[in-house]
Amino acid sequence: MARRNDFMRHLTFSDHHFFHHKIIKEADRPFPFCNNSPCTNNCVAEMNRFMVQQWNDNVEDDDVVYYLGDFSFGEPSLWRPILKKLRGQKILIRGNHDPTPKKCLESGWPAVHSQLVVTTMSGHRVLLRHKPWTSFSSCHATALGFEVVVHGHIHNRPSPHGHLNINVCVERTGYKPVELNHLVDEHMRVMGYSRRLTDG
Repeated sequence: MARRNDFMRHLTFSDHHFFHHKIIKEADRPFPFCNNSPCTNNCVAEMNRFMVQQWNDNVEDDDVVYYLGDFSFGEPSLWRPILKKLRGQKILIRGNHDPTPKKCLESGWPAVHSQLVVTTMSGHRVLLRHKPWTSFSSCHATALGFEVVVHGHIHNRPSPHGHLNINVCVERTGYKPVELNHLVDEHMRVMGYSRRLTDG
């Protein structure tokens, strides 16, 4: 991921599920999996090491990272040391497996939201949230003040209503963060092209 010196990068991804043994099998992750519970073959340790490395190899300290939920399983005391290792200016959009906002803040997340609307450099209004939004049309989204939803939660499955939702779970991003401005610009370009083909 190339670095540009003239602006701060805004990155996003989600659903690392640190310390979650079963997610290796459930989401078809490329790590060894044993059927022991708890894991006795370092499956989780190998997954955790790889994901920390992918994060830090692709994030600079001054990058803004919008993290879209489900960071880890277990109590904060288990995953707090990992969070401290990770680079970037981290903003958590809470997922269904994350603790309360108070616990998240106490455990080292600098900022915590349930969802957040941001504007890209190209002027696109983007809703960041953990789950895809399945109950609206494009007109409804525009009326609510955004054009597209960037989300996690569904792991390696495609987004429902793909013209409105973009899935950035780690299984879909190669366990690396993606640059939000480029992601949304490319999505809007492709969706605009698809609409022109349909309309034509």
